Amino acid sequence: MTLEIPLYKETLLSRWDARLKIVSFSVLIFLSAAVRNIYPLIVLLLLNAILISLSRPSWKQIRKTFKAPLIFLAIMAPLLILSSGGNSLFRWGFITVYQKGLLLSGLITIKALCILTSFMCLFSTTPFKSSIHALHHLKLPHILCMIVLFTYRYIFLYLEELDKLLTAVRLRGFKLKNTWQNIKTIPGIIVTLLIRSYEQSERVYAAMKLRGFQGSHPVYDEFHAKWQDYLKSISLLSVCVLVLFLEFV
Repeated sequence: MTLEIPLYKETLLSRWDARLKIVSFSVLIFLSAAVRNIYPLIVLLLLNAILISLSRPSWKQIRKTFKAPLIFLAIMAPLLILSSGGNSLFRWGFITVYQKGLLLSGLITIKALCILTSFMCLFSTTPFKSSIHALHHLKLPHILCMIVLFTYRYIFLYLEELDKLLTAVRLRGFKLKNTWQNIKTIPGIIVTLLIRSYEQSERVYAAMKLRGFQGSHPVYDEFHAKWQDYLKSISLLSVCVLVLFLEFV
């Protein structure tokens, strides 16, 4: 199983300096989570629509990114609308639609879409390794960069190991059903995965130590920001300032 999936296309956002891009999108993400009024959120939603059109992600990537959050929002929004209390818009039998719940669910949905879109635009146009090196250049503590890099790397290995274990038990007649036998088998699979993960981590540590690893990772990426990169960051941050203006006016 590979570490990187070839999703990166040559776009306007992919040619953006990774350091400036991370700073700009971080401001955009925090702003999306902080604003409370509907008009600034509409501006942010339009901005994210422009950004996602510039990043040109595949439909598979969009579906994979938004599937689980949209299911959660589809469950949460009706509950807020029908149970928040306050002024009611209309009643139909025992069902009451509240104005406060409708507004709150709309704000949460738009915020979630803006944040998800910003994350997807950021990481679909920047290889993960380059993002980590950019964070290192931005003076993020080196130990945190290493933890994130190793975590990302070994998630794929453990998923591959889990797939091997499930294949092995299926070949031995295991079927995923709500039976007592499965309740006894699944904890065994989890324990086996944890033991193998621990043993593998010891082997990896010994191998890295033999190769002279001292807790630091060499950074080979050199970033050279151009005037176009600064122009992109200034443009995005200018829209963020406009959103703040709309928030407090």
